[in-house]
Amino acid sequence: MEHSNKNCLLLVAKIGRLVGVNGALKLHIMSDFPSIFAPQATFYLQSPAQISFNQSPNAQATLDTIRIHSFDTTKNLVIFQGYESRESAAKLINYELYSTLTESKKILKKGEILWQELIGTAISDTTDTKQKNLGVVKDIERIAKIDYFLIQTHTELISQGLPKQFYIPNISQYVLSISTDCIATQNAFLLLQES
Repeated sequence: MEHSNKNCLLLVAKIGRLVGVNGALKLHIMSDFPSIFAPQATFYLQSPAQISFNQSPNAQATLDTIRIHSFDTTKNLVIFQGYESRESAAKLINYELYSTLTESKKILKKGEILWQELIGTAISDTTDTKQKNLGVVKDIERIAKIDYFLIQTHTELISQGLPKQFYIPNISQYVLSISTDCIATQNAFLLLQES
Protein backbone atom coordinates (compact mmCIF):
# COMPACT_ATOMS: atom_id res chain seq x y z
CA MET A 1 0.00 0.00 0.00
CA GLU A 2 1.40 3.43 -0.90
CA HIS A 3 0.67 6.71 0.79
CA SER A 4 1.62 10.23 -0.26
CA ASN A 5 2.76 11.95 2.91
CA LYS A 6 2.77 15.70 3.40
CA ASN A 7 3.24 15.53 7.18
CA CYS A 8 6.55 15.57 9.00
CA LEU A 9 7.79 12.02 9.47
CA LEU A 10 9.81 10.91 12.48
CA LEU A 11 12.34 8.08 12.42
CA VAL A 12 11.16 5.58 15.05
CA ALA A 13 13.20 2.43 14.27
CA LYS A 14 15.67 0.72 11.98
CA ILE A 15 15.10 -2.86 10.90
CA GLY A 16 18.03 -5.16 11.58
CA ARG A 17 18.91 -8.82 11.11
CA LEU A 18 16.67 -11.86 10.79
CA VAL A 19 16.09 -14.00 13.87
CA GLY A 20 14.68 -17.52 13.54
CA VAL A 21 12.59 -18.98 10.74
CA ASN A 22 9.26 -17.18 11.24
CA GLY A 23 10.22 -13.82 9.76
CA ALA A 24 11.20 -12.15 13.03
CA LEU A 25 13.44 -9.12 12.62
CA LYS A 26 15.54 -7.27 15.18
CA LEU A 27 14.14 -3.75 15.63
CA HIS A 28 16.59 -0.99 16.61
CA ILE A 29 14.25 1.45 18.33
CA MET A 30 14.99 5.15 17.93
CA SER A 31 11.91 6.33 19.84
CA ASP A 32 11.57 7.04 23.56
CA PHE A 33 8.13 5.42 23.38
CA PRO A 34 8.49 1.71 22.48
CA SER A 35 4.78 1.24 23.23
CA ILE A 36 4.07 2.44 19.67
CA PHE A 37 5.27 -0.95 18.39
CA ALA A 38 2.03 -2.79 19.05
CA PRO A 39 0.19 -5.32 16.87
CA GLN A 40 -1.77 -3.62 14.08
CA ALA A 41 0.33 -0.41 14.32
CA THR A 42 1.16 1.00 10.88
CA PHE A 43 4.43 2.69 9.91
CA TYR A 44 6.00 4.18 6.81
CA LEU A 45 8.98 2.40 5.23
CA GLN A 46 12.06 3.99 3.71
CA SER A 47 14.21 1.64 1.66
CA PRO A 48 18.01 1.43 1.83
CA ALA A 49 18.13 2.92 -1.70
CA GLN A 50 16.17 5.98 -0.56
CA ILE A 51 18.40 6.26 2.52
CA SER A 52 21.63 6.06 0.48
CA PHE A 53 20.45 8.81 -1.85
CA ASN A 54 19.69 10.88 1.26
CA GLN A 55 16.07 11.35 0.25
CA SER A 56 14.29 12.98 3.14
CA PRO A 57 11.07 11.24 4.13
CA ASN A 58 9.84 14.68 5.22
CA ALA A 59 9.63 15.68 1.58
CA GLN A 60 6.50 14.95 -0.44
CA ALA A 61 7.59 11.40 -1.08
CA THR A 62 5.51 8.32 -1.68
CA LEU A 63 6.43 5.74 0.93
CA ASP A 64 5.14 2.22 1.44
CA THR A 65 3.35 1.40 4.67
CA ILE A 66 3.69 -1.73 6.77
CA ARG A 67 1.70 -3.14 9.69
CA ILE A 68 3.01 -4.99 12.73
CA HIS A 69 1.74 -8.56 13.18
CA SER A 70 3.51 -9.18 16.52
CA PHE A 71 6.21 -7.58 18.66
CA ASP A 72 8.35 -9.12 21.42
CA THR A 73 9.08 -6.26 23.83
CA THR A 74 11.82 -8.12 25.72
CA LYS A 75 13.92 -8.90 22.64
CA ASN A 76 12.71 -6.11 20.31
CA LEU A 77 11.74 -8.68 17.69
CA VAL A 78 9.03 -7.75 15.21
CA ILE A 79 7.04 -9.71 12.63
CA PHE A 80 5.23 -7.69 9.97
CA GLN A 81 1.97 -8.67 8.29
CA GLY A 82 2.66 -10.24 4.91
CA TYR A 83 6.29 -10.95 5.87
CA GLU A 84 5.83 -14.00 8.11
CA SER A 85 8.51 -16.12 6.43
CA ARG A 86 12.27 -15.80 6.64
CA GLU A 87 12.52 -15.26 2.87
CA SER A 88 9.97 -12.45 2.70
CA ALA A 89 11.19 -10.74 5.88
CA ALA A 90 14.77 -10.69 4.53
CA LYS A 91 13.63 -8.03 2.03
CA LEU A 92 13.07 -5.59 4.91
CA ILE A 93 16.58 -5.68 6.40
CA ASN A 94 18.10 -2.17 6.70
CA TYR A 95 14.78 -0.41 6.07
CA GLU A 96 13.79 2.46 8.35
CA LEU A 97 10.37 2.87 10.00
CA TYR A 98 8.72 6.28 10.30
CA SER A 99 5.63 7.63 12.01
CA THR A 100 3.92 10.98 11.53
CA LEU A 101 4.25 13.66 14.18
CA THR A 102 0.47 13.54 14.63
CA GLU A 103 0.43 9.76 15.19
CA SER A 104 3.42 9.94 17.53
CA LYS A 105 1.75 12.61 19.68
CA LYS A 106 -1.29 10.38 20.27
CA ILE A 107 0.65 8.14 22.66
CA LEU A 108 2.03 10.96 24.80
CA LYS A 109 0.83 11.46 28.34
CA LYS A 110 0.17 14.90 29.79
CA GLY A 111 3.41 16.88 30.04
CA GLU A 112 5.38 14.62 27.68
CA ILE A 113 7.09 16.14 24.63
CA LEU A 114 8.58 14.53 21.54
CA TRP A 115 12.21 15.58 21.15
CA GLN A 116 11.51 16.47 17.52
CA GLU A 117 9.16 19.21 18.75
CA LEU A 118 12.13 20.91 20.43
CA ILE A 119 14.10 21.51 17.22
CA GLY A 120 14.28 25.29 16.83
CA THR A 121 13.45 25.98 20.50
CA ALA A 122 15.35 28.85 22.15
CA ILE A 123 17.87 28.20 24.93
CA SER A 124 17.72 30.71 27.80
CA ASP A 125 20.63 30.40 30.22
CA THR A 126 21.20 31.84 33.68
CA THR A 127 24.86 32.19 34.61
CA ASP A 128 25.81 34.41 37.57
CA THR A 129 22.22 35.78 37.69
CA LYS A 130 22.45 37.03 34.08
CA GLN A 131 20.00 35.77 31.43
CA LYS A 132 21.49 34.98 28.02
CA ASN A 133 19.94 33.72 24.80
CA LEU A 134 22.44 31.05 23.79
CA GLY A 135 20.77 30.04 20.52
CA VAL A 136 18.35 27.34 19.37
CA VAL A 137 18.21 23.55 19.41
CA LYS A 138 19.52 22.26 16.08
CA ASP A 139 19.38 18.54 16.86
CA ILE A 140 19.24 16.07 19.75
CA GLU A 141 21.67 13.16 20.00
CA ARG A 142 21.72 10.27 22.43
CA ILE A 143 25.17 9.27 23.62
CA ALA A 144 25.55 6.58 26.30
CA LYS A 145 21.93 6.91 27.51
CA ILE A 146 22.14 10.71 27.87
CA ASP A 147 20.42 13.07 25.45
CA TYR A 148 22.48 16.04 24.27
CA PHE A 149 21.00 19.17 22.75
CA LEU A 150 23.09 20.36 19.80
CA ILE A 151 22.79 24.14 19.96
CA GLN A 152 23.14 26.52 17.02
CA THR A 153 24.80 29.45 18.81
CA HIS A 154 23.10 32.86 18.67
CA THR A 155 24.72 35.14 16.04
CA GLU A 156 25.57 37.78 18.66
CA LEU A 157 27.66 35.24 20.58
CA ILE A 158 29.31 33.96 17.39
CA SER A 159 30.36 37.54 16.58
CA GLN A 160 32.14 37.55 19.96
CA GLY A 161 34.31 34.66 18.75
CA LEU A 162 32.40 31.81 20.39
CA PRO A 163 31.78 28.49 18.54
CA LYS A 164 28.95 28.22 16.01
CA GLN A 165 27.49 25.22 17.82
CA PHE A 166 27.94 23.28 21.05
CA TYR A 167 26.30 20.55 23.16
CA ILE A 168 24.29 20.76 26.37
CA PRO A 169 23.66 17.45 28.15
CA ASN A 170 20.06 16.99 29.31
CA ILE A 171 20.95 16.57 32.97
CA SER A 172 19.73 18.55 35.99
CA GLN A 173 23.14 20.19 36.43
CA TYR A 174 22.43 22.22 33.26
CA VAL A 175 18.76 21.87 32.25
CA LEU A 176 16.17 23.42 34.57
CA SER A 177 13.00 23.05 32.48
CA ILE A 178 11.93 22.01 29.00
CA SER A 179 8.99 23.25 26.96
CA THR A 180 8.36 23.78 23.26
CA ASP A 181 8.62 27.55 23.89
CA CYS A 182 11.96 27.66 25.70
CA ILE A 183 14.53 25.44 27.37
CA ALA A 184 15.75 27.05 30.60
CA THR A 185 19.33 26.19 31.52
CA GLN A 186 21.88 27.14 34.14
CA ASN A 187 25.62 27.46 33.55
CA ALA A 188 25.31 26.23 29.95
CA PHE A 189 27.11 29.40 28.85
CA LEU A 190 30.20 27.93 30.51
CA LEU A 191 29.88 24.89 28.22
CA LEU A 192 29.77 27.22 25.21
CA GLN A 193 32.88 29.04 26.41
CA GLU A 194 34.74 25.74 26.89
CA SER A 195 33.72 24.34 23.49
